[in-house]
Amino acid sequence: LEVSTAFDAHMDNTPPEINFAATPELSVDSENILLRGSVTDADRVLDMYVFVGRRKVFYHSNRDGADPRELAFEARLPLQGGSNYVIVIARENSEVIARRVLIVRRDGAEDAEARTAAATARGQE
Repeated sequence: LEVSTAFDAHMDNTPPEINFAATPELSVDSENILLRGSVTDADRVLDMYVFVGRRKVFYHSNRDGADPRELAFEARLPLQGGSNYVIVIARENSEVIARRVLIVRRDGAEDAEARTAAATARGQE
């Protein structure tokens, strides 16, 4: 009696790869930014979503996508004044996820006025 215990186990728990089309600006004056890119995975990309702070501001499913291994995205993200934590999440399934975090600073008109007032007070107009 000959027993073979060899088997070929293939487990791929590699998370999806999140790529941006261009390096996102990390300091802006506008109320929003446009984030473009793609998510790829050797097996499949289920979906992706974006949070700005605690608010989910974008969701894109790939369930009926033309290519189950790639998902292109374009999201206009609203920004608050000051620092904004932008979290991009992509899922292969409920257990295998990827995450990219950006911190984008929004300098608005109020910030510019405050900087000008502070500079004037210091005599550095």
